[in-house]
Amino acid sequence: YEKCIADAQEILKLPDQPHPEELINGSGCYTSHSAANFHIARAYREMGDKDNFNKYQKAASQVARENAMDVSKAQDIRMEGNKFFEMGDTEKAMEKYKEALKIDPTSEIICGNICTIYYKNNDMDEAEFYANECIRLNPEWPKGYFKKGKNKTIKYFINKYKKKIIIL
Repeated sequence: YEKCIADAQEILKLPDQPHPEELINGSGCYTSHSAANFHIARAYREMGDKDNFNKYQKAASQVARENAMDVSKAQDIRMEGNKFFEMGDTEKAMEKYKEALKIDPTSEIICGNICTIYYKNNDMDEAEFYANECIRLNPEWPKGYFKKGKNKTIKYFINKYKKKIIIL
């Protein structure tokens, strides 16, 4: 248990890293710090140290709560971007989506919004990048695959069109 605690405390010295999937099933740990605190708490519980167990359990919960607040803030900003998008102002929408993504880099939905704007602006390479990000962040989200397929189809027809022009 001492090694587990020492290793987890080393993780706490590093910058906190968000993860798209729960690191420990049923724990609510979506960041490296919340998972490290969770492991430390569990080690202290097994060692019978209730004070340190409570301390690190509370720390794990606090990090999870802070992450949830960040996700909520990111979604609020994304919704502001949606309003700009609906008004046709893709530039301001993109600013909001990028701001939201900085707060919650694990959101496939925000990546999907960014992808859509790149489609609208005919930037297929960036659209493809964000479509792939959607899939990487949540392989179960069907819209990521739809966006990737849409991108491949558009690229196919653009290349076909370019070949026709060269022939003419």
